[in-house]
Amino acid sequence: SHYSYDDWNTRAFTAISENKLDDAAYYFGKAYEVSTQAQQVAISLYNKGTALGQLGRNQEAIDTYEALIAQLGDDPTPAIRNQVAMAIFNKGVIHGQMGDNEKEIATYEQLIGTYSPDPSPALREQVAMAMVNKGICLGEMGDHGKAIVTYEQAIDTYGRDQSPALHEQVARAMVS
Repeated sequence: SHYSYDDWNTRAFTAISENKLDDAAYYFGKAYEVSTQAQQVAISLYNKGTALGQLGRNQEAIDTYEALIAQLGDDPTPAIRNQVAMAIFNKGVIHGQMGDNEKEIATYEQLIGTYSPDPSPALREQVAMAMVNKGICLGEMGDHGKAIVTYEQAIDTYGRDQSPALHEQVARAMVS
């Protein structure tokens, strides 16, 4: 009961280094409970969701990401916006792993619609990854026309960008 956010975070990362993801998820949850700043809340919830996802506890991971999105989705702070965008992206990936293509696509569309106007390199990368993953999902569903349109959107939007991370996403879109 006397542990601080930093204490719980340290315990969580130690658990990760020992491959004790159940413990890490628990400790990140405790870090969240004692968080006093929005940045701490964002990091704790994102890390807890990631640990739960790695454990295959998909619905718990989605619920954790949704808590982060609900609490901080409107925060204008760049670092928090990045955490929220990564949570939305991971939520989409998990829906895909669960075979729920409609929710996967809707989640990527949420990320694209929310963050595509943002000039931040980190958010631009998240949007590009969402576009490519959306295209892949559409292709797997047999909707090749919409998949191609989605890939072309990624290429047109990020094709001239100088960021290596975005070049990678454009290349993935071109290959796909």
